[in-house]
Amino acid sequence: MVLPDGKIQFFVLDSGASMFFTFIKATIIFLAILFALAGLYPIHTSFFSRDYCKMNEEMCGDSWFINFSPVKFSGTNYSYNYDIMNVLNTVMIGASIIFFIAFRRYQYDIYGMLDLNNETQDDFTVLVKNIPI
Repeated sequence: MVLPDGKIQFFVLDSGASMFFTFIKATIIFLAILFALAGLYPIHTSFFSRDYCKMNEEMCGDSWFINFSPVKFSGTNYSYNYDIMNVLNTVMIGASIIFFIAFRRYQYDIYGMLDLNNETQDDFTVLVKNIPI
């Protein structure tokens, strides 16, 4: 059924379908936050401080994993990068906790709204007792 504003309303789907799509949307948002907080720094340092792979050409080679990960900072000259990564990972843990608390609250609100808008036969059932036959 198409509503007047052009949206399609799926009467067949229950509230689980909407909950699934909000979960998929939240997963994409979470991965974007993860990449922004903890993933950009190793990629940034890969492009602007490539001296590690220049010194150890035989170890890095064509490996994307070593070129774009904090593994290349394992030397003692690069310990400050490990400290920065530790801080970024700690911030990401805190952001994850806050994100999942907010997502759970949002998901509960969506579920309540869908439950209120969902009309089934059970909403109109009346129990009648002691009727004389």
